[in-house]
Amino acid sequence: MDKLDTFVLVRFSRRTGKIDTSMEGIGSALLRFWALQHTTRTKDCIIFSKTTGEVVFYTAGTDTGFPHIEDKNLGHIDEYCPELLATVQANNK
Repeated sequence: MDKLDTFVLVRFSRRTGKIDTSMEGIGSALLRFWALQHTTRTKDCIIFSKTTGEVVFYTAGTDTGFPHIEDKNLGHIDEYCPELLATVQANNK
């Protein structure tokens, strides 16, 4: 069940790490839908809680055109991109 928390989606290039899209929303359901529609062979999406940093959804692009989905035991956003959570939290102050 999706908690009513603020979540952040980040789409990035797996090769360079450059972020090209970010958005936030209450709950992660619509962000998950967007991620599934916009993950490409070279672009991955990650969704995490803005308050705790817990990663709740990760889609990785594949050569088949269908994204690989991970949504269990994904850890903390700082394991993927150090300081991203602090940056996102600071931008709203």
